[in-house]
This record gives sequence, C-alpha cells and structure tokens, in this order.
Amino acid sequence: MTDSSTTLVTVPPENAKDSIIKTGYLLKYKTMKRKFFVLRCGATGISTLEYYDSEKKFLSGSTSKRAIQLNCCFNINKKHDPKHKYMLALYTRNDCFCIVLENEQVQDEWLEALIQLQPNREYNKSVPAFEHIWQVRLNSKGIGSSQNRIGNYQLCLTSKTVHLVKMLSDGDGDLEFPVRIHC
Repeated sequence: MTDSSTTLVTVPPENAKDSIIKTGYLLKYKTMKRKFFVLRCGATGISTLEYYDSEKKFLSGSTSKRAIQLNCCFNINKKHDPKHKYMLALYTRNDCFCIVLENEQVQDEWLEALIQLQPNREYNKSVPAFEHIWQVRLNSKGIGSSQNRIGNYQLCLTSKTVHLVKMLSDGDGDLEFPVRIHC
C-alpha cells in the first residue's frame, strides 16, 4: 500500500459546506482494493466516512462509492485479524465495514478522528467500546423465548457487560447484561 498519508485537499464546490477532517488512501477489507477515503464533519452535524475510487474522482465532484454516517455506528474500534495487523471496523445495525491501514500510527490517527466525530462521544454520553463482536441468531428457545427476543443480533462484549444489539432495528430490542466475576 502506498501513499496512505493523510492530507488536506481542496474541497469540490458542491461539498464546500462540509469540513474535511481527514483524507487518505486505505484498503477496503472486503476487496483489498486501494480506495481514497474522506472523513467529513457535515454542516448538519452528521459526520460521514466516504470512499472513492481515487483522489481524482473525489476532486472532480464524483459521487462517493459509499458513505457511512457515523451516527449510525454503534461501535468503531480496532479489529483483530490474523492476516492484517492494522484494521478498523465500523459496526452498524446491518453491516460491519472494515478498512486496512498501513501501520499502527495511521490506524490510531484514523480511529481517534472517527471516535471524535461519533455523535454519542460529542455529548460525553457513555458509549461502550466493545472489545469483541459476533453476529448471532436468537432462536425461540432459552433467552429468545423467555424474553420474546428472536432474530439476528450482534453479541458485543466489554470487560463489564454483554450486549445484544438487534440488527436491522431502531434500537428497540437491545439487551444488556452485567458480567459478574466471582473468585
């Protein structure tokens, strides 16, 4: 991967209302193709992470290939992968979008910028940084039947809690369980 450095670039006129916080070439995990990423703080207060095929397409005012609104992310964190040492994951209720970074310094810079723009962090609300996340399905047995919770969830762990985040929902149906460790 080359030229992953972060730079400030000239903003195309139609996007002049938005502040560009960070830009750079990173790898999209799913395809392992190099894309030009732009982190914006929108004039409306909605921050987005966008990517384009190239910096040239961005500067010409082309539409982004994808834009992820950070207010839709319930977790932004480093991701552990045996093949790629430096990764970030943005978890939404219906997807996990991952990017591969060149080194730890670039990873930390992007993570800090993303977290600072995550809406819940702006207002100092307590947003857990989940250490591990797995997609699971609750069936009509056990907790699924006793609490009438059936469907796809993200099972999220912190050092003190286990969360079940309902996928493809507006937040209704999320569950939190404290973890008690007895010695």
